Amino acid sequence: MSTSKLKVATISFILFFSSIAFSQVTTVEYVIDYDSIKCKYNVCAIITGGQTSLPIHIIAFNSSVGLVVPTGAVVELFEENLYWPKNGGIPFPWTILESVISPAPQPQNDFYKITGGSPSYKYEHVMVGDTICFFGLTISGVDECGDGIRLYEHGVDPPSTAVGFNGKEFSNGFTMGSANQLYDGNRATVGPPKPRLDPISGVDCGLPGLNINLTPIVDSCKGTLTFNWE
Repeated sequence: MSTSKLKVATISFILFFSSIAFSQVTTVEYVIDYDSIKCKYNVCAIITGGQTSLPIHIIAFNSSVGLVVPTGAVVELFEENLYWPKNGGIPFPWTILESVISPAPQPQNDFYKITGGSPSYKYEHVMVGDTICFFGLTISGVDECGDGIRLYEHGVDPPSTAVGFNGKEFSNGFTMGSANQLYDGNRATVGPPKPRLDPISGVDCGLPGLNINLTPIVDSCKGTLTFNWE
């Protein structure tokens, strides 16, 4: 090979791998976002660093989500593949792989690990600010408008070595374009909207008691409300 051809090949090689290194997603954050129309919790990744430009950048590889809920809550996959690629690909399914119920170090919570992804699946091209929603969950048996439903917090929640976990790992992870770990933290859960009351009407101060008619405004996902005097 001549010197000129060798230089061209070397430059092309450098440019190719530079594009892989500097033109792919570098960080994502996870979020749980409640859907008041379908009455479910969507689990999504928000692109916070980098973007895709080459076909290799959108290969799904493997990802996992650690879910923490109040103990006794019933967790089910409502839609196991929210993300439908526009490039003619098929969405990959997610599965509840394992769980730990009310472990001794944190008995007020149950833990679920949900996994998905494979190099045979691909995402669309994305950039900072884009959102990829993985799957939807129905979670019942939780009071206070979904309080306590959240993502696993690394360094805060018990690790796999904790008593009662038996080696089960619930940490979050996201890979895209390579096996490099891109997960970079969680955003606050966006839960169901809290009920609101119309201005109080129909107050009757006549004896022997006080009667107040309240008109709560709630979304269609909620059941009948009860009220207590405090």
